[in-house]
Amino acid sequence: MPRRTVMIPTARVLFALLAAGSLVVAQEPPAPAPAPAQSVVLDGTPLEDPSAILDPAGTLEIRGGDLAWRVRFPRLDFPTPNAYGFERVGRDNTVFAMVRNDDLWDRVTGQLNVNKWTAEHVDGVLQLPGEDGTTLVEFAVNPELRRIKRPRVVDARDVSGFAMPRDEPVKRDLVFCAVGNTGTGLPGATKVAEQIATLAETGPLDFVLLAGDVFAPNGVSSATDPQWQTKFERLFDPARLGCAFYAALGDCEHKNGLAPFTAYGASSFRWTMPALTYTFEVKSHGKRFLFASLDTTSIMGDISEAITRFSMRRPFFELEDSDADWKIAFGHEPVYSTNTPQNTKGARRMRQIVMQSLMVTGTDLYISGGANVTEIIGPRVGVVHVGVGGGGGPELDGPVRWGDDTMTAFQGGGFAWFRFDGEKLEVSLRDIDGKVRYVHTVHK
Repeated sequence: MPRRTVMIPTARVLFALLAAGSLVVAQEPPAPAPAPAQSVVLDGTPLEDPSAILDPAGTLEIRGGDLAWRVRFPRLDFPTPNAYGFERVGRDNTVFAMVRNDDLWDRVTGQLNVNKWTAEHVDGVLQLPGEDGTTLVEFAVNPELRRIKRPRVVDARDVSGFAMPRDEPVKRDLVFCAVGNTGTGLPGATKVAEQIATLAETGPLDFVLLAGDVFAPNGVSSATDPQWQTKFERLFDPARLGCAFYAALGDCEHKNGLAPFTAYGASSFRWTMPALTYTFEVKSHGKRFLFASLDTTSIMGDISEAITRFSMRRPFFELEDSDADWKIAFGHEPVYSTNTPQNTKGARRMRQIVMQSLMVTGTDLYISGGANVTEIIGPRVGVVHVGVGGGGGPELDGPVRWGDDTMTAFQGGGFAWFRFDGEKLEVSLRDIDGKVRYVHTVHK
């Protein structure tokens, strides 16, 4: 039987096909119905035996008698009052509430004012229009952290038997770390950052890759925003982590303007983001490494927008033109993940654009921080996928379903640690306590 020849397009050809409309992205299916949410006062009258459940996605459903309403927040884990709207509608406190009349649900517009918002307690007032005027719903939910029931890990396998990493200082080795979703301001992210600082002494650590959502939930407003101190400078102890931090933008960073992220580098010797998407090169043991920071939020945008086209062209064209020995891309959204449904519009677009481009440019690893899990998948068509979204800790745990080529995937918080000794690139995943959960070695 004659051999079949497969023509692999270049990154430039893929981009041209996309611009011409030849790559079609499937429509995203409807979101699953939110799970039902506990203590409520309606117009000054406590409801008899109300019940409330708060699910990991941030859905608050309050019931009492024949009345029920449901408010969905992007995430209830971030302790930031008055910053959320129902299903990500705007940045103000306008909400869409679903009010049940008999057996029917009506969608009405209301106002949400939160008084206190922490991981242990949420209270406030939901103001809804009624037939006879305004209906005030006062709620006080004391869900405790166990309200975020750790979703199941499905089809996990035994991954014991790997060789432990050599955590010893070797100056010639290239040592770097990758972590994402660190901008929650919650204890889990602090614990993960502490483990990175502790392990840095065994490197010495050359740099850190930040894979998006460093400033949740709405980015920063300027280069002097207080979050630069709380979620970056003090989170990553400069006394122990005095290295460079190369950042990729997440969807949170896109919500409040992008200029501060490049501007802050002018005053910080650690924060490194010369452009919204960029590449940099390092050398170790005579080998060259090219790293490409991807702005995946822009990549998944409208092809008619200049920022979308720029975000697709620059990193992939530079990866394609480079003759570096190793090519590593990092960004926020995953191409493949045990935590992300594979049939959504975003997942399909990431596969059609990013995965194809990674393949044709000869990229060895893709590191992502958008899925709430720490994982290694692949290799798929030559690319190893490393997920470092566990940087937010257990507060952000999501469901995990292993696939056939899942090397490992775990919840509870974690990060990835990389070491190149001249012969191989060692990828070790560490959990929130610093324990080595898995080691994968890449040879070239």
